[in-house]
Amino acid sequence: MKDPAKRVAALKAGGVDYIDKPFYPEELVTRVKTHVEIHRLKLENIDRISDQQALLHVLCHDLVNPIFAAHSLLCLRRDTRKVDDMVIERVIGCCQNALDIIVNVRAEEAPLVGKDKPFEGELVSVEEAFNESANVLGQRFEEKNVELVIDCAANPQLSIKRVILVQNILNNLLTNALKFSYPKNTVSLRSYSGKRKGESVCIIEVKDTGIGMPPEILNAVFDREAKVSRKGTSSEKGTGFGMPLVKRYVELSGGTVAVESVEEQAQNGEGEHGTTVKLVFPC
Repeated sequence: MKDPAKRVAALKAGGVDYIDKPFYPEELVTRVKTHVEIHRLKLENIDRISDQQALLHVLCHDLVNPIFAAHSLLCLRRDTRKVDDMVIERVIGCCQNALDIIVNVRAEEAPLVGKDKPFEGELVSVEEAFNESANVLGQRFEEKNVELVIDCAANPQLSIKRVILVQNILNNLLTNALKFSYPKNTVSLRSYSGKRKGESVCIIEVKDTGIGMPPEILNAVFDREAKVSRKGTSSEKGTGFGMPLVKRYVELSGGTVAVESVEEQAQNGEGEHGTTVKLVFPC
């Protein structure tokens, strides 16, 4: 077609290029290679944007816990007009947790912009990680009158970034369990030893007896694009980013994550209901 208007119409309809007849084989191959390269760069750009969005979600989502804890402690001090060294230390610890999250996100972002910043783990005590998480979230559990029970039967040294285990994984799981629990309910955080393909593993389990999840949410709970969320038992709002972030960081650390849940309505108020999240890490 020699009519320029028709070529323009074809491009507007979705065509990306054209060649004139008679065409030369070398020109055809060169044009195809060019468009393959453009497509490859487009896919790389999509992946990079996706990774950067995930890190942005970490900042927006996981900074809430330490900031909320510090804010609650300072409000408590204002209302009671009393403050002791323990409160000061807890506030300082919460602020340090927030800084740790920011530093970790910056370290993860570095490879995305071409810097050489490898992902490195450290030896972390499971029991110490449990206690640190409970220290950050303790005030929230107290305010909702939900008991947090910690059972650290296995206390191995896991090779994982401390900030990731505490802030990105445990805190997300515990805040979810808290959100969907009723006052006077119990949330348990425990660890125990196991075997996976003949190798020793540490299993970390977060269990609640709350409202549970319907199948449509359970099936999409790790899907970052689905953004499944609903209000908690006290109308707490959710973002839908928590569980995809947990899965991302667990797998980056060499572990696996699985969720089981029974919705309260499915039992008509009878029998057991709630959610259990099980993490498996090599140790």
